[in-house]
Amino acid sequence: MGEAVVGYDSVDVFVGVDVGKGEHHAVALDKAGRICLPDEMAGAAGIKGEAVLVGLIDLFEIWNPARHEQVEAMDAVLSPKAFEMME
Repeated sequence: MGEAVVGYDSVDVFVGVDVGKGEHHAVALDKAGRICLPDEMAGAAGIKGEAVLVGLIDLFEIWNPARHEQVEAMDAVLSPKAFEMME
């Protein structure tokens, strides 16, 4: 998925990545603005080629496409009930 950054001269920007459980990592953006997701992170998320990028208000998430589809389907079922409980 991503390659380790050998020399920082090829990196213009680093992005902080929250991987949950209080763990944060810095990943590099290449000169084209692409995220260089380390293999370890991609493997932990089950990402093997294609990924889904979900933009939120002030952050984004990178998902395994099949897992994202499952979560979206569960949200579609559970969200109406959750909203009812908030009324």
